[in-house]
Amino acid sequence: MRGNWPARLFGLLLVVGSVGTLLLVAMVAGARLLPQVVTTSAVVTVAYPLDVVQRFVANPGNAAAWRKDLQSVEPRGPGAWEELGTHGERTAVSLHQPQPEPGLALRLRDDAHGWEATREIRLEATPAGTRVNVTQTTLHLHLIPRFAAVALRGDEDTLKRWLLDLDAGLAASTRAP
Repeated sequence: MRGNWPARLFGLLLVVGSVGTLLLVAMVAGARLLPQVVTTSAVVTVAYPLDVVQRFVANPGNAAAWRKDLQSVEPRGPGAWEELGTHGERTAVSLHQPQPEPGLALRLRDDAHGWEATREIRLEATPAGTRVNVTQTTLHLHLIPRFAAVALRGDEDTLKRWLLDLDAGLAASTRAP
């Protein structure tokens, strides 16, 4: 028995390697079956008048002050800017036509992470303030972002954080000095 350990080790490595290969193939095949386009939406009502909310979200220059996921916003021409995220990711953003009234429609693209999206922000006056309805349709260009978006629920969590940051940013901007 002692002299046969190389054969046993080889058999064990063969089994482990085969299982690992099968898992890898299943993961890649599964990622290909995941949706390439994901649409997510979230709604919040903020206690501010519609015109205040419209001016606030339509000004990309102040986004870094209220969005926790941004370091800075750099203008790139009329209706276009680049957002630098807290982890160094860069997202190109431009106004998407036609614009909803009241509201805002944006195109976003992150080549480094392999996705592009349209984000539509619709605003509606309510007795309690303004209802903010954000819908984002994301096209995942590669397998890894597609797998990560579904596994981590990235798009849904991003919109929820965006709306929470919006409410906090409005509160901070409307406080008396």
